[in-house]
Amino acid sequence: MKLKVCGVNIKLSYPLAAGVTLLLVCDTTGAVMCGLCASFMHELGHIAAMKFFGTRITDIRLSVFDIGITDISKSQRSITSEIIVTLSGIFVNLVLSLLSYMLYNESRFYIFRYFALANLTLGLFNALPVETLDGGEALSLILRRYFSEKAVYIITLVLSLAVIVPLGYLSVKALLNSVYNFTLLFAVLYLTGAVVFRIMSPEK
Repeated sequence: MKLKVCGVNIKLSYPLAAGVTLLLVCDTTGAVMCGLCASFMHELGHIAAMKFFGTRITDIRLSVFDIGITDISKSQRSITSEIIVTLSGIFVNLVLSLLSYMLYNESRFYIFRYFALANLTLGLFNALPVETLDGGEALSLILRRYFSEKAVYIITLVLSLAVIVPLGYLSVKALLNSVYNFTLLFAVLYLTGAVVFRIMSPEK
């Protein structure tokens, strides 16, 4: 599925479109919509930071496991600017989480609570120092200032495993306590797949 918005080509995979549609149809609480909005605002934070540093975005690709933004100016930015771009999505989520929680305290409207939790969860998850996540990317950028590429690869890999292993234990424990607690397990499987792909990458 292809769209063009403000000169930007947006490509949405059919499995993602079908999955989102199914979730929205089945959801009766509004929690799924809050999660999707939080994800949208996260990516919008990245795009806003890119625009601030003069990036011309040409393509945005949305799939089940990844969101790719064609950033033709990435190599031209300083490391500091790139770190800001990388962490901007997390910053937006945490700010929205705080604002939504404040609105919930004032109004007691449950949707604000869901939106606050969705943004907080997404922000903290992406802040983890794991491959493919914003926290891991930012950490790699910082480490490259002081270490060689090989050293950075080893450090980030060890940290990724140090996070994934306990998360894996918690996800299995949560699943055993309730068959409906499978969200964390899916997240762990995704992160594990990303790390395995990293290990098997021929360029390393």
